[in-house]
Amino acid sequence: QRRFQKIFEEGPPTIAKKEVFHEMERAGMRLTALVGYQGAGTVEYLYSPETDTFCFLELNPRLQVEHPVTEAITGVNMPATQLHIAMGIPLYNIPDIRKFYGMDPMQNSKIDFFAVDYPPITSHCCASRITAENPDEGFKPTSGKIHSVRFQSSGDCWGYFSSGLKGAIHEFADSQFGHIFAKGPNREAARKSLRFALMNLDIQGDIRHPVDYLVDLIETKEYRENTIDTMWLDGLIASKAITPSLGVNEVVFYAAVFRAFDMAKSRTNDAIQSMQKGQLVLLGKNDTDALTSFHLDITYDDRKFSFQVTRKRSDVYCFTINGGTLSAKVREQPDGSLYVTVGRLSQHLKGKEEALGLRLIIGAQTIMVPNVYDPSELRSDVNGKVVRYLHEEGTEIAKGDTFVELEAMKMIM
Repeated sequence: QRRFQKIFEEGPPTIAKKEVFHEMERAGMRLTALVGYQGAGTVEYLYSPETDTFCFLELNPRLQVEHPVTEAITGVNMPATQLHIAMGIPLYNIPDIRKFYGMDPMQNSKIDFFAVDYPPITSHCCASRITAENPDEGFKPTSGKIHSVRFQSSGDCWGYFSSGLKGAIHEFADSQFGHIFAKGPNREAARKSLRFALMNLDIQGDIRHPVDYLVDLIETKEYRENTIDTMWLDGLIASKAITPSLGVNEVVFYAAVFRAFDMAKSRTNDAIQSMQKGQLVLLGKNDTDALTSFHLDITYDDRKFSFQVTRKRSDVYCFTINGGTLSAKVREQPDGSLYVTVGRLSQHLKGKEEALGLRLIIGAQTIMVPNVYDPSELRSDVNGKVVRYLHEEGTEIAKGDTFVELEAMKMIM
């Protein structure tokens, strides 16, 4: 979890000893019986593996968003069961419940749930929430349009997304808009299925999402060995322990490729439009030269990189910096993305210019390449509502001081 909100879920809880987990179940049953609760609900505990003890956290009198984890490992349709209970049908008369307890679903004999145990669970489910949050900025919420979501469900993995075609997430909504569930015969198999599903998930739009970051998380030693705790992810975020695997030079080069191609394309279109209007005489030598040779600056990692770009052909660009030159063949795809080939290496590139800089997608990784702007301006990378200013006008503010509070997606930042 991060900020006390879950990002991963799984079941059954293999970290707890079977007898301890069994007592958790019994305690939850006693609690709901004590208060006379009827319906679907979720009892939450905090568990300490060092002492094999647990304590009550809360009771949610409803289905939770991660209830498909329970469905995956029990085979019980939770929403349908909730409706059956509301209709007055006893639990022991519900076919899914009887099958889960290893009994004939066609019979209606009573079950003493305090005395009868269900057969051992022989599968595992791992789930991941998909949110509109920026992992590079401590999982700050983002908002904007979602152009497309590409996800292929399979027999052991499925997901849902609460955004329609060309939908959007506004700054007053919850940041979660999707959920992926992966099932396997054991935890490791479920983990690998979830990782594969996340790697094949493609989301295009104005929002940021942590899918690439989540793939890195489930590959960490702590997650694989199941030694994580409630502060694990917050600690990784604070220490920036997970960073993009691409180096600075790679990011800068691909940013230069994208902007050079975009600049050449824009200037070529302007020249064609001028000729179509009979304004060829207005095109000077500087204008035509700018189609084949121009200067380009990229700012990244608190440094400025200056390139001299030369076009050898319509699809071949040479980038010169510090006395060295690198050539790249650039081919535009029907969806506007670029295939960049350098020697024997090829890379898929997508990008979009935004108010704060270039959002660059290199392969499956999203990188923000900032613009250089007036340092006297204070800008936020989050859409939201200004709650209050913390300093009076004219006050001298030191570096790192908080100046204004914003509200976005139920958070004060």
